[in-house]
Amino acid sequence: SRNRYLQPEQREHALSLWRTVQRARQAFANGERSREQLLAMLHASWEEEALVSSGALELDYLELRDPETLAQAPVLAPETRLILAAWLGANRVRLIDNAPLVEALDEDR
Repeated sequence: SRNRYLQPEQREHALSLWRTVQRARQAFANGERSREQLLAMLHASWEEEALVSSGALELDYLELRDPETLAQAPVLAPETRLILAAWLGANRVRLIDNAPLVEALDEDR
């Protein structure tokens, strides 16, 4: 993970990506099935983050994709992937993350 190269304060900023994943999962769990609505909500919540207004973090990419083809997901499903990227700090470290809208259960547990 590139996070080991980040300063402690930058690691805290990087958690914004994971918070975005969690917001998407919560909205899906609450019944949101519109791709456009979910993306609009995620963009709005990203803009509300204090780090964005301070310039510490700049959203580069936010999309919902089919896990098999990586095409835009026209219909949201549990396996739909949220893929996002952001630039962090003055030295422009690119952070990336992706996750399904519903966390898969580990069958070995």
